[in-house]
Amino acid sequence: MMECKRCTACGKAFRPRPQVSQQRYCPAPACQRERRRSWQLAKRQSDPDYNDNQARAQRAWRKRNPDYWREYRRTHPDYLERNRAQQRERNDRRRERLIAKRDVSMVEQTYGQDVLNLVLARG
Repeated sequence: MMECKRCTACGKAFRPRPQVSQQRYCPAPACQRERRRSWQLAKRQSDPDYNDNQARAQRAWRKRNPDYWREYRRTHPDYLERNRAQQRERNDRRRERLIAKRDVSMVEQTYGQDVLNLVLARG
């Protein structure tokens, strides 16, 4: 009998199928979703043709379903509120990063007769 392995996704022990000697994910549905997601991400990064085909398929789907997200938001008010709250938090964090104290962020450097004012900015 084959020895147990640890699942790459969840970390739990599982017995791999004898037909799949390199199996790294357990058969749990969430782990299989992670396996497929991981494979697709690697494939999109390494294969420009695959990436282009996926992008075209997504554009075609959006063209066939133009009102999908509008309808989804209308029928899922909890999603809508959660998304709005997260966007407010992102906006607040962005505003916090843009505020700079003038006396802290200004650095003066002299080179010969020229004086340079360097403004430190975070991005």
